[in-house]
Amino acid sequence: MITADRSLLLASSNTPPDLIENDSSSNYSSGDEASDEQLAETIINEIKDGLYQCLVCTSEIDSSSKIMELPSLSWRCPWCNGAHYSLKFPYTCWCKKKINPEQNELNPFSCGQTCSHDLKSCVHGCSLTCHPGPHISKCLALGPKLTCHCSKETRQLPCVLTPYQTGFSCGAKCDDLMPCGVHKHQAPCHEGVCGECREMVDAQCYCGKHRKNIKCSDQVPKKSTDWVGMFACDDPCDVLLDCGIHKHEASCHPITPTSHVCPKSPAVVKTCPCGKKQLGESRSTCLDPIPSCDETCDKLLPCGDRCPWKCHDGPCSPCYRVKEASCVCKKQSFSVPCKFLTDGNVPKCKRKCESLMSCRRHICERICCPDYQEAFKRDRERKKAMRKGVLVARNEEMYIEPSHVCIRPCDRLLSCGKHRCPQVDHPGNCPPCLESSSDDLVCECGKTVIPAPVRCGTKVNCTYQCYRPKECGHEPEPHTCHDPEIKCPRCTTLLKKPCRCERKIEVNVLCSQPQVSCGRPCQKLLNCKRHYCDDICPSTKICSGNLSKCKKLVKVSCPCNRIVKHFECCNVAEDQKLECDETCEKILRNKKLFEAFQVSPTVGDLDQVIPYSRYVMNTALKQSNWVNSVVRLFDNLIQSSKKTHHFNPMSTSQRQFIHELAESYNYSSYTLDHEPYRSVVIEIKEGSKLPHLSIAESIKIFKAKKERDSLASRQEQDSPVPETNSSEFFNAIAIQKVFFGATLDEITITVQELYSPVFPEGLVKCINDSTFYFLPSQPINSSQDIELKLIELLDPFTQILSKKSLAFECKLIKVDDNCHLIATAPQEYLSSSTEKESETEPVEREEGKESTEKQPEIGLQDEVENSCLEVKDVSHEIVSPMKTQEEPGQAMEGSTIS
Repeated sequence: MITADRSLLLASSNTPPDLIENDSSSNYSSGDEASDEQLAETIINEIKDGLYQCLVCTSEIDSSSKIMELPSLSWRCPWCNGAHYSLKFPYTCWCKKKINPEQNELNPFSCGQTCSHDLKSCVHGCSLTCHPGPHISKCLALGPKLTCHCSKETRQLPCVLTPYQTGFSCGAKCDDLMPCGVHKHQAPCHEGVCGECREMVDAQCYCGKHRKNIKCSDQVPKKSTDWVGMFACDDPCDVLLDCGIHKHEASCHPITPTSHVCPKSPAVVKTCPCGKKQLGESRSTCLDPIPSCDETCDKLLPCGDRCPWKCHDGPCSPCYRVKEASCVCKKQSFSVPCKFLTDGNVPKCKRKCESLMSCRRHICERICCPDYQEAFKRDRERKKAMRKGVLVARNEEMYIEPSHVCIRPCDRLLSCGKHRCPQVDHPGNCPPCLESSSDDLVCECGKTVIPAPVRCGTKVNCTYQCYRPKECGHEPEPHTCHDPEIKCPRCTTLLKKPCRCERKIEVNVLCSQPQVSCGRPCQKLLNCKRHYCDDICPSTKICSGNLSKCKKLVKVSCPCNRIVKHFECCNVAEDQKLECDETCEKILRNKKLFEAFQVSPTVGDLDQVIPYSRYVMNTALKQSNWVNSVVRLFDNLIQSSKKTHHFNPMSTSQRQFIHELAESYNYSSYTLDHEPYRSVVIEIKEGSKLPHLSIAESIKIFKAKKERDSLASRQEQDSPVPETNSSEFFNAIAIQKVFFGATLDEITITVQELYSPVFPEGLVKCINDSTFYFLPSQPINSSQDIELKLIELLDPFTQILSKKSLAFECKLIKVDDNCHLIATAPQEYLSSSTEKESETEPVEREEGKESTEKQPEIGLQDEVENSCLEVKDVSHEIVSPMKTQEEPGQAMEGSTIS
């Protein structure tokens, strides 16, 4: 007992899926009759030989197998992997006419009757005996008997040749009577009516003056007195009327007894012009005027109104009533004379249509467009459908208004890049270029060929190795064949090449690298006898040792070393000095004031000089922008007419800053409301005044104290930095883990913007392929100030070099005059050097608001002395920081000042 489905018998184990008929009710013809017959024969032969395999149970099927129904509710087809949910599969013959057919050895599972399956091309069915596989593609039966168009001949043709839709013509003369009732149709047998008669006939005009040949269908017979006219000639009548005075001014017309009666004859005109009053015997000839009455004319005008004038002779004047009429686009209404409308005119507004054309690229620029309303409705429906998600793709040109069909040429460049779109402007993408070439398309190496015709824009994709040799003679890198305008990859063979400088040092570089550099500076003494040439190989400026002008920048200061400027070495004498200004004199005067009040600007006395608390100074160092905005409000308040200022709600740490800063100004301060709306109010009181030192001046002194404290701490902790010998300070930065191929010029340009403001004479030297040194000057200087500035540059160097993938590590080092490494700073040393002192909780720096203040390059002692400006009030009492009851905050981020 084999379980299988009848439809699965159509599929052979060696038959492709696209030739399988899964249901005998469908026609899956391959289009090739020989292939279809071979498929059916193969299925029958495999069943006869017991080689056909069931696709469900994979058992062989022969002509004696019992086919049973599948009991499962659903099953998955092994060929298409599609799910089927039919509950039962009844076992029928191939054509489904007989259930449980008898065993047939010659044609297994066939009922032996004609298939008769409906074909799409004709009215007959499949003429084959009940069979598997596709049905016949061409009907072999005779079609019905058809008569020709004129019903004179009858024919019967094979079904595939029978013209069911168009019928046929026998070719004989039609000979049907034409609509004129005189002539017969001379054309051959045709479909439809014969149409108008085109026979030429001799005809006379209505007035009888002319005769000519015209088409029979153009005749319009009208009876005159003695003849029947068939057309109107171009001559006017011009015949005297019965009055003998007037002439008939009408065009050619039939001649009748009443056609030439004078219209103004007394016998014709019996009433006044309006017809309301009888004339009687007042007129004797046609020349007498027609008297009018005093009544209103009241004749019906073409517009539907009545004439408002008094009774009058001749035609009525146009109607001048005002009516409301819509413009062409139906957007506005206008009051226009009735005569304007009766003449066929329509008012127009000045509104531009601006509806999208069919191309959906251009807009309609017509003024008062007649299709505006339709376009507006169409666009509104389209947007509504898009919002609902039910818009279906369709050709909108079939539904668009005639005036909104875009007729501009598209003229967009096609994908081939050579030709332009010849179609009328259209929405969506342009069709592919239909131009083609009759030449074969051959790749550069000639191994890949696309035979003609070749569509325009086709590109050949050759997968063979490029054959072109390199100019250097080395083996080319593996890459596929390409167009000649595309360059081959650069040669990556490593060679030893001499550098460009006069030392000619050989360096391992890529063969394709044009410039070779040893990475070393020139180091020849310039004519100034103070500097050495630091141009790096392969710079084109490598000096020959006899430069006439030294362009290096040197510092020139005033005698007190406060004013420092940089000049080119060639423009400065060796002992040149700058002149002191008023600020220098003020600093000298302040210094004398310190001595007079016995206040020495030493580390221990700095707290006596600064009029602000430690908390205020630490906050000013970390949040300079916010602190400066608050200080400006404090300074402006004492000079304005206002006595109070109410700040916006802020954090606890910010309110603590406001309270302690108010102590320095001798302001009153208090808080309002509860968290999170707690705010601070400051108020001027008697004795309020500006501190004798500003925040900026105090920061300089405060920084000096911190630097001296840090120096003392390092000396006490037995720091690696020697206490007395300044040459033991770290004096360079090592740039290590340099990326392969990175040049000295690339690294110098990358870090130059960082070190040039701090070390104008700094330079980068190449030690080897993976290590470079940054030196603050040449010859190398060493001091504590230089070391601190190098520590500040350490992290920026690492970040910018890593970001540009040039180097990945920077370290603080100590080198001798010959750039030999002496020592490398440990991480603990860097941590102790950069540790910040703060007695209160740290206040986070405002996001995105880093201090941009640049301190002048002067010594520590000079910085303290120069920062002490003139004391405004020597009797000012130093006030200790206010003891607030609020807990210090953790951040001042995002605060605002009203």
